Amino acid sequence: MERRNLMDVEIVTLSDGWKMPTVGFGTAGLGVHTQQAVEWALEAGYRHIDSAQARAWYREDLVGKALLEQQGRIARESVFLTSKLHPLHFGYNETIAQFQRSLKELNTTYLDLFLLHYPNCTPNLCGDATPKGTWKDTWRALEYLHGQGRIRSLGVSNFSPQQTMELLNFAEVCPVVLQAYSDPMSNNVELQDLCAREGIQFVAYSSFGIQWILRGAKTNPVLESPLIRRIAQKNNCSAGGAVIAWAHAQGQVVIPRSSKRERIRANFQEKCRLTGQDVVEINALNKRGA
Repeated sequence: MERRNLMDVEIVTLSDGWKMPTVGFGTAGLGVHTQQAVEWALEAGYRHIDSAQARAWYREDLVGKALLEQQGRIARESVFLTSKLHPLHFGYNETIAQFQRSLKELNTTYLDLFLLHYPNCTPNLCGDATPKGTWKDTWRALEYLHGQGRIRSLGVSNFSPQQTMELLNFAEVCPVVLQAYSDPMSNNVELQDLCAREGIQFVAYSSFGIQWILRGAKTNPVLESPLIRRIAQKNNCSAGGAVIAWAHAQGQVVIPRSSKRERIRANFQEKCRLTGQDVVEINALNKRGA
């Protein structure tokens, strides 16, 4: 996987040859603010937008409205657009129907990347509902859509190393992206190592530590880390900028999100340069939670 700059946007070439910007804009949890936030992201220079079908967390219809609003200024072909299939919709025919719904909501005729959002339909995700098929049935549907050119690249999200290997042994068209949680305190090293060995691009979500807050932490141990703040200050950047630079040093693509215009711009435009020692010190935070 090769990295290079293209019009001030750093690009990674996926193992199937398609190019993905290394900083995307995440849209989870933005609710009614999604359209405005995506428009601000596009104005700031983002050309990679990450969305999903899970309506509890995402508003693909508002992402689509933002893309439509900007279409006179930004060509669809210049935006790397990702969506994800909710596990409730596993099954060959159901997958194709839901994919069509995403295309309609996103105002596009194809997707750059389509992921299985989760490997299982757990009660937290699906309640008492049962999908009509398995992720294997769905993968065959994605391979069909890929063969038609309606999906350029295939991938998964929240798969374990064991589940990823099971998919690699099953797939006719292999995943080229795996999206999972990773931050300096919980680096997901085993999964990253697997991705590196198998030529899969690791895309990190929640890089700034929001998962710690969701799990009950009173403060964000990533952005409030004395070490990260010291390294950021030394390099004349924000703590968030230091985390993005650290993630890139791991070979990760990141998809930070925000509803604040200045933070959206800073997450994309701030260029923090870390030393090798800075990266080593941040790596040492893994699983320390301090």
